[in-house]
Amino acid sequence: MRIKALDFTCAAIFSLLCSVMLTGCATQGRAVGQPESPRSPNIVPQDIVEHVRAMGLVVETGVAGLYQKHQSMGDLAGVTKAPNQKYGMDERQFVDVFAPEVRSAKPVPVVVFIHGGAFVGGAASTPGSFQNDNLGKFFARNNVVFVNVEYRLAPAYPWPAAGQDFSAAVNWTRLNIDKFGGDPARIFVMGQSAGGAHAAHYSFDRRTQANGGKDGVIGSILLSPVVSYESIKTAAAYYGSDPKPDMAPLAHVNERKLPVFLGFAQYDPPMFQRDAALLFSALCARDGICPIIKNIQQHSHLSEIFHINTADDSLGSDLLTFVRDVSTR
Repeated sequence: MRIKALDFTCAAIFSLLCSVMLTGCATQGRAVGQPESPRSPNIVPQDIVEHVRAMGLVVETGVAGLYQKHQSMGDLAGVTKAPNQKYGMDERQFVDVFAPEVRSAKPVPVVVFIHGGAFVGGAASTPGSFQNDNLGKFFARNNVVFVNVEYRLAPAYPWPAAGQDFSAAVNWTRLNIDKFGGDPARIFVMGQSAGGAHAAHYSFDRRTQANGGKDGVIGSILLSPVVSYESIKTAAAYYGSDPKPDMAPLAHVNERKLPVFLGFAQYDPPMFQRDAALLFSALCARDGICPIIKNIQQHSHLSEIFHINTADDSLGSDLLTFVRDVSTR
């Protein structure tokens, strides 16, 4: 019952943000507070639905094992993968590039992704696991070049090391992605969880942007991002024990105006739901129109990305629509 109460509270928060902050507030996608289009109850596998509900509002890694049987581990049909493309000297400063096997006549959009891991862990890819490679396969099979970024981690490399690495990776993409059929003038940055913090910071904070902001970035995909000062204070390993307020991505939201796709999971821990609400509010106020926002039903903090490239289309089509719409503006 607590979970249902919190879900209702979050829905109410988003509706309230629209009704109170802006007269005639509208989103660029589905109206806030409206139910999503009906989906088959079998879209999300039942074992995962039951597992996610039983775990509740936590970051829980066991769901990864459940997805192993739903993901095509070594299958690169329709995809070419170019691993370990170096953008720096450190052993973790590299990207894996996933591109459509059949190159289009014209360059295609590019998504540059940075993974999460509580600022101290995680990996762009892991031998024997589908994690994050599933994203590369999904985008490449849908005619989008995908750049999967590895980067240095805290505590050995505290703030702003990860942000600097992401900026260097975006710059590498700008300079090299045409070799893979990607368009350097149509780049989207994407991050999830701690990676969402780095992607958000890059999106908004002009100090971090490659080539003085002339970086080809035209949109931002932020999934359960860590963006508030209250939240970065819980990540001392990266931000330090007494972080400055301007380390929080929210402090820079007015510096660069990019189209944003904002997503969070139904069973995200409260911190991530709160930060989604705060960022949504700030973007509504900044632009006078609210960004696309997606409450990913029946999913958790991790399954929100683990399910991509399976029969479950809870999020994938929405991401592709955003990329294609923004790319053609």
